Amino acid sequence: PLVISIGGTDLWRLMEDREQADEVRDVLGSAACITGAFESFGRILGSLLDEMPPYVVVPRAIELPPWEPPDRVDGLLRVLLPAGLRDIKDPMLGIDLAEELVRRGLPLRLTILGPTIEEEYAERLRARARGLDYIRFDVRPPELVAQAYREADVCWNTSVHEGGANALLEGLAHGHAVYARDVLGNRDFFQGPDAPATLFDPSDLDHAERFHRAVLDESDMARLARVQRAREWLTEHHSAEQEARALERAWQAALP
Repeated sequence: PLVISIGGTDLWRLMEDREQADEVRDVLGSAACITGAFESFGRILGSLLDEMPPYVVVPRAIELPPWEPPDRVDGLLRVLLPAGLRDIKDPMLGIDLAEELVRRGLPLRLTILGPTIEEEYAERLRARARGLDYIRFDVRPPELVAQAYREADVCWNTSVHEGGANALLEGLAHGHAVYARDVLGNRDFFQGPDAPATLFDPSDLDHAERFHRAVLDESDMARLARVQRAREWLTEHHSAEQEARALERAWQAALP
């Protein structure tokens, strides 16, 4: 039996009836079970598919790495945007946001971490960043990605639609202040009152300035308390054991 994990990109293609939507619909129609990170994805799929296979929520999970306060760079806010270079991740918004924050006097460095996925979009992105010395692009093998997280203070997510990015969980695990665009997926991730991340509206630039100035001015004690709360939240909601139990339920649902 075929079990499919629906990601944010494919769900977005269906919702917007974009290129390859028909192929996505055909593949999902052949599944014995579909898994997704959030309940809302199942409801959306139910409204888009003629016949809906069983749907099982499988939460994203992370195993917490050891955490030690990383060295700060005095007077510099280091921002990491983990994103492949493609339109759905909208790293162009990240460049626009960084440029505005720098214009407002925030000492900021933005690293966009991820490979080129859409060549034409990546070319436009690099052209947009040309001459902005506080923006850099980086690609690392998997074993060196953790080091990129240790070299940052803030983790951004600028996607126009998100399937529940593990990159955000990794940012929290490494002690980042997480700033995620208020879109489907991110909203599901962080809708609870105890969620340790901040959702943002790209048009509210005053909010962006306040958030990042607060992170820049954060004391060591306040940062430690924030990181402890985030790690407790990750343990409660995104453990590997929870993911494994949910996957087992999905596989059982797929069996005759």
